[in-house]
Amino acid sequence: MFSIRFHLIPLLVLTSVATADEIPSCHVDPFVGTDDMGHTFPGATVPFGLVQLSPETDLVPYSFGEGYNPETYRYCAGYQYDDRTIVGFAHTHFNGTGHSDLGDLLIIPTVGDLQLAPGTREDPGSGYRSRFAHERETAEPGSYRVVLDDYGIDVELTASERVGVHRYTFPASDDAHLILDLTANIYDFPGKTVWSSVRMESDTLLTGTRQTTGWARSRVLHFAVAFSKPVRSYGLRNDEQEVYRGFWRRFDQDRDFPERAGRRLKCHFDWTTAEGEQIVVKVALSSVSTAGALANLQAEVPGWDFDAVREAARDRWDQELSRVAIEAEPAVLANFYTALYHCNLGPVVQSDVDGRYRGLDGNIHQADGFTNYTIFSLWDTYRAQHPLLTILQPERTRHMVRSMLAHRQQSVHGVLPVWSHHANENWCMIGYHAVPVIADAHLKGLGGFPADEALEAMVASAGFDRYDGLGDYRELGWVPADRHSNSASKTLEFAYDDWTIARMAQAMGRADVAAEFDRRAASWRSLFDPATGFLRARNADGGFPADFDPMATHGQGYIEGNAWNYSLYVPHDVAGFMDLLGGPDRLTTWLDGLFVMQVDDASIAGNEDITRAGMMGNYVHGNEPSHHVPYLYSFAGRPWQTQQRVREIMATMYRPLPDGLCGNDDCGQMSAWYVFSALGFYPVAPGSNQYVLGSPAVRRAELDLGGNRTFLVVAENQAPQNVYVREVRLDGQRLDRLFITHEEVMRGGELRFVMSARPDSAGADAARPYSMSP
Repeated sequence: MFSIRFHLIPLLVLTSVATADEIPSCHVDPFVGTDDMGHTFPGATVPFGLVQLSPETDLVPYSFGEGYNPETYRYCAGYQYDDRTIVGFAHTHFNGTGHSDLGDLLIIPTVGDLQLAPGTREDPGSGYRSRFAHERETAEPGSYRVVLDDYGIDVELTASERVGVHRYTFPASDDAHLILDLTANIYDFPGKTVWSSVRMESDTLLTGTRQTTGWARSRVLHFAVAFSKPVRSYGLRNDEQEVYRGFWRRFDQDRDFPERAGRRLKCHFDWTTAEGEQIVVKVALSSVSTAGALANLQAEVPGWDFDAVREAARDRWDQELSRVAIEAEPAVLANFYTALYHCNLGPVVQSDVDGRYRGLDGNIHQADGFTNYTIFSLWDTYRAQHPLLTILQPERTRHMVRSMLAHRQQSVHGVLPVWSHHANENWCMIGYHAVPVIADAHLKGLGGFPADEALEAMVASAGFDRYDGLGDYRELGWVPADRHSNSASKTLEFAYDDWTIARMAQAMGRADVAAEFDRRAASWRSLFDPATGFLRARNADGGFPADFDPMATHGQGYIEGNAWNYSLYVPHDVAGFMDLLGGPDRLTTWLDGLFVMQVDDASIAGNEDITRAGMMGNYVHGNEPSHHVPYLYSFAGRPWQTQQRVREIMATMYRPLPDGLCGNDDCGQMSAWYVFSALGFYPVAPGSNQYVLGSPAVRRAELDLGGNRTFLVVAENQAPQNVYVREVRLDGQRLDRLFITHEEVMRGGELRFVMSARPDSAGADAARPYSMSP
């Protein structure tokens, strides 16, 4: 067997500063964030792969038929590090979300008496689940391995983009089984599995289709399962009580009958195995058809060489992670590459190898000249994840924008995605944040998509009056609190999105569109309450609601936040907000208080996404709306305070441990903040083409930009206590500003920080980052 915990390697082995020549993937810890809050998964996948094959440690339903079961929140990614049983290995997952779906095609090998129920964590022997121990569990980019202790089976997993590959080493048994439970889901509830159908095409091949509802209201997944060893016997069972059985009843459908359909299908495949015998199982996915799944299988994993697939997956990870080669202290090294790993988990490829995919309209489409992507958690990822991809993954970014435009073409509403996955719009969160992703890509000169069509789609999304009070917003200049929930947050986020439309329109010479959306971008001002100094929810008649509590996170018009932190959400016009407050000193006082003020339990009660683990005073790093806040000191001319806070957050809110993330990773956004910040700069306002300077955590970083271009970050005198920046030079020239531009990064060159243990107030006179107001 084996006993080395892979995720301990960065702590036990790396005792000195690492060099850029080391293999990046060896510093990644897939177990980071697999506790209550991170909601990451440790399983096998390749960068941006559709298949994310990972263990499920329990099947906790969203509902037992009525109401919400809060325990399900811990299982958004299926895996909890503190659990001691595994129920199986599912092929689709979200990385770090605070709501969930997926968990498709749960498979587990067993020996002994056949059991088709999962059993319970308290009594694992009552079902097919098995105990396991972390001492016999390892994970690394592209593979996962564990021993199922109750069965003595060694499980190894790896993947290509659309195919999951399992290798099981069995003990000697006359009763070896593989269970495929098509009723299992993440965020399950009665009726979530709408329908499944399977066909045993031969003694080594099963094909099937599964339709589910839930967060994605109508999701269809086709699959093909191939076995390296012919099955001795099998059963395709349906556990539901069928009212109508038709004339299928003439057959014994439970034993060796090659087709079955229903709402509660569970399949078993049986072998006789010798001691140490290995069986490989390949599972291919397709949104199009079972034929598409078979084509994906043949194209990506035609043979049975598990080791070759695993090595190819590892090579894919090394290729992507090597886009940034860093030198840093061990903890920073582990945090950085684990964060970069998480940033490469999504969005995911959706189209088949032939370019076909299921669209938002339920029809099959051909991706012409692009790869179709899905899982767009845009309320989270527009902030830093997508801007990071414009630097490290420009080609994929072009394809993602094309995917968003295709979504709009297929939408019955004619709008861009809000939060979409697997050919469904789930309408989660607020804003129309596909807009800044597209604008940011265009303004950075990525090209590769039709700009006129993109601008038209952005304007259409910003004019969808039925969405979240947008009609009232366009009429009044704000979303009224007496008509819509979370109205202040919606107004603020709409205003930022509108500003990005104005910037793209201006760059395209569309002065009429730019003027309209510049006007709308100033709508945040309508929320300023001079009596309190906060940006507040406002009623349709213009009055501010009574009973204002700036600490409360419910009933005040803010989503997952309060007045203290959400009033700071004017990333495109920090100077304008600062002027309303009374100047830089007032903003500095606000920020100083935010980071140290006491928050009582009642103020954050009932918020799954806001916990003490992610808070510094009233600053909430564990949730996205505050991620730009530490950088706002620089807008007030106090960059040394940005430097101190950013380094403090990196040191305390990110650790290479299972509980090392202070909040949900949210499809890479939490990790992207770390990647940017560790490099020394951050995109406060995507669409401005500026990155606000901070305090790098690395000693040296080399970004491979392609085309023989590299961007080098060097931090002289780097040390844990040297969090302040005495001087910054770009290509040898001293910078007299607190930002760099995207163009400066992408042309290649060197950004050099000189670090110090003492703050340097000289930065107070440096040019400040962009704001809409002069």
